[in-house]
Amino acid sequence: MLQRIVFDCERMKYYNTGLYHYSLNLGQHLQTHSDPKREQINFFAPSQIHGKFGDTTEYITQHSLQKFYMPPLKGFDIFHCTYQSSAYIPRRNKRIKVVLTIHDLNFIYEKKNESKKAKYLRHLQSNIDRADAI
Repeated sequence: MLQRIVFDCERMKYYNTGLYHYSLNLGQHLQTHSDPKREQINFFAPSQIHGKFGDTTEYITQHSLQKFYMPPLKGFDIFHCTYQSSAYIPRRNKRIKVVLTIHDLNFIYEKKNESKKAKYLRHLQSNIDRADAI
């Protein structure tokens, strides 16, 4: 059975960051090593990223309003979220499995007030609660 996978590249909108290069390298690796008879990789990315993974690749265009109303992504099996604090996680479609990557928890140690840290932790916990795998 063909697994339809959405690979989240939303953070690639910030060039010259670790998340940009992480997403680019992992996306390229997934393309190279996926079996097209078993997996179809679709890239959830801002329009300026389209083409980074090839012209024949399937892209789902990311828009900033989707953080308030994420499309249900019907017909997809897996959503790999590459940023632990992402606002772009399919919450309404419980059928799609979510893989959440957690890179760091630096915000805990940053000089921010406790209420802001608590807000970040609640959001992170919400993403963890939605995830099927971390």
